[in-house]
Amino acid sequence: MIVNQIMADRIWPCEDPVSKRVTVGVPGPNEQPDWATVVGVVGNVKHTTLAGETGMQMYQMVAQSPFLALSLGRTMTFIMRTQLEPASVAGSARSVVAGLNATLPVSNVKTMDTIIHDSVTPFRFNMFLLGLFAAIAILLTVVGVYGVMNYAVTQRTQEIGIRMALGAQPGQVRGLILKQGVVLAAEGLVIGLGCGLIVLRWMSTLLFGVSTNDPIIFIAVAALLAIISLVACYLPARKATQVDPIIALRHE
Repeated sequence: MIVNQIMADRIWPCEDPVSKRVTVGVPGPNEQPDWATVVGVVGNVKHTTLAGETGMQMYQMVAQSPFLALSLGRTMTFIMRTQLEPASVAGSARSVVAGLNATLPVSNVKTMDTIIHDSVTPFRFNMFLLGLFAAIAILLTVVGVYGVMNYAVTQRTQEIGIRMALGAQPGQVRGLILKQGVVLAAEGLVIGLGCGLIVLRWMSTLLFGVSTNDPIIFIAVAALLAIISLVACYLPARKATQVDPIIALRHE
């Protein structure tokens, strides 16, 4: 038989599993155990669902083990590799099986692309919804930061006018407004990253081959939100530098 890496590590830790012998099935009271020799180790495969955990797996020829044939429920899956159109090969496969035994039904013929697509479709839909909500959240972030900063500039119009009348440069006024926006954005990023760490366990069921603790992802998201916040703050800051000191001083 051939075993997967999990089975090899669990039964023969720190040993070479090749040439080891194991029993297959449960022998009857007057039967000898059915021994099998390990001839190789392969990678771990998810046979049922991508969300499930992979356990110990073994591969053995059905002709060698009647027990496996019975445990499969008298069904079997054949996998064919071809460079032709899969639909055209399906008919030939049915003909070959019918030539061996006309009573054997051939059903559920699918391409591997279809099987993979069907297995990940629910997760893709969930990730699409999460992506959509994330895009809406980013849009709300831009609108919210811009609205808050624009309101802050309006409230500080008289102050800004006094500063500019006393000789403040446009760059200094922009820096003042941007500093306030950066503080608000930093507070939002800290809260957002904290909430993201809380939902990591739930997110792990939707990700495959990707770590939920990847620091690059957190840094990239934080950088993206920081850039978006700076852009949203820049427009009110630019507006503040265009305030006429005389009009600002008359502002209530």
